[in-house]
Amino acid sequence: MGHVYREKSLQLAAVDWMAREWGYDELAGDVEATGDRMDSIGLLAEPVIAIEVKPSVRGGMVWFQPDRSGSLEAKIASTVGGVYRGEAGHQLDIIRGHWDSAKAPEIAILAGGYTETGFGELRAMLEQRGSEWCFNSRIWEWTGECIETLFRFDQAAPRGDWADIDVPTLIGKQRRSAPPSIDDLHRLAREGGHSETFSAFLSLAAAKGYRMQRRPSGIALSGPRDAGLAVSLFLTDIDQQHGINAGIDAARIDGVDEQGLPGIHAPRAGHLNTNRYFGSPDAVADLFARLRPA
Repeated sequence: MGHVYREKSLQLAAVDWMAREWGYDELAGDVEATGDRMDSIGLLAEPVIAIEVKPSVRGGMVWFQPDRSGSLEAKIASTVGGVYRGEAGHQLDIIRGHWDSAKAPEIAILAGGYTETGFGELRAMLEQRGSEWCFNSRIWEWTGECIETLFRFDQAAPRGDWADIDVPTLIGKQRRSAPPSIDDLHRLAREGGHSETFSAFLSLAAAKGYRMQRRPSGIALSGPRDAGLAVSLFLTDIDQQHGINAGIDAARIDGVDEQGLPGIHAPRAGHLNTNRYFGSPDAVADLFARLRPA
């Protein structure tokens, strides 16, 4: 099966296109999302550029907030601040090794789409922080066939001593609340009109040896022993018409593309490969019949 993780698929296709059409020479990539600062570092017509990839950019993803992790502002601060301060790190060392310090660093945000609010926040952040932290930037959109440049900021003025630029360390901590009880989760499913579907998830998961963990938004189902997360149920995001939104590790279903997966397409939630709505016990049974536990 091909890559079904949307960010990974987008990144692979876009980097390949940039290499063919723009002569992009990738020096480092984090396509497997192992935790590096940015998703791709490379040379684009000489300047070294750091690229962050998202399936989509929405409001609330851009500006740093102390009670949330992973904002785009924090990603950029970690990268340019780390370069200026001389911090060690694989990506930072590569950037410094190819960066012309007579010019401002280059950052790009690449996404498969932008909401109006997300784009507005991103543009404002790049203009403000680009001036304050001295980096140039681009907003790119992957259309499925090519990259379109939606915005470019190129007014950053190089500084004499980069170490004097005050770029804060922005570390957000996700708020954690106690998970709801199993009775609360059954109530959410019942109120959403899909109590039988939720019960089918629980009974089939137990029968097949999946480990269940309650979470603030629903339940996570992991394979036996250390097989890892396989399904996440989002009971706070039930669609009465279509069903329960479930994130699934689609790489565990062999021989189909996303259109052939059980259930029907659902909006992105969580961090698994893809999201599907499940609206009946039969749809849940189809999923577990085809999903490999490990």
